Amino acid sequence: MFAWVAEASSSREAAEAALRRLRTVVNDAYIKRCDASPGTLLALRMNAVDESIAEIPEWAMMEGDGVSSVHLLPNGGMVVIPRTFEIEGDYAYVSERISLRAPDGTQVPLVEDCTYPGHFITQGELLAFDCASQAFADELVYHVLVFDRTGRQLAKIERCRYPIWSGDHVIACRKLVWDAHVQEHRLIRTVIRR
Repeated sequence: MFAWVAEASSSREAAEAALRRLRTVVNDAYIKRCDASPGTLLALRMNAVDESIAEIPEWAMMEGDGVSSVHLLPNGGMVVIPRTFEIEGDYAYVSERISLRAPDGTQVPLVEDCTYPGHFITQGELLAFDCASQAFADELVYHVLVFDRTGRQLAKIERCRYPIWSGDHVIACRKLVWDAHVQEHRLIRTVIRR
């Protein structure tokens, strides 16, 4: 179902006032109660697709590339990734800003632009994930980032992907290496210092 929400109100009276204004333009507008599930874009009052998509002249990305997302964490917090569309000359791309939202609702920005973020893992108050930083020989090259709950970056492990915790404050990931012009992934471990 596709629905256009003209206004989200917290009271019935405010919704009815908004409906009267809207019906001067859209005759069949109506009020619908919505109990958003916690930890969703709707609960955060975020659009799934940013309005900046209207600036893109021709869509040349995968269907899900431009959809914002929320990733729930075991501690009740969440990683919020709003995706917007940027144009530089003849090139259009998706910009992904990552922030950490605590269970109390406070939000801390982590990364200004991260391509294809994923593999979010936590250990206590530490958060790790990977994202692409560059392309080499038509392949994306990832790095792993580690943050504490205040948003302070504790580590950036270059050319690494698929982080997993490998002990207390030790993270393992697959590092991309070139050996005799052959690329392969080798498992490495990094101690995270606070």
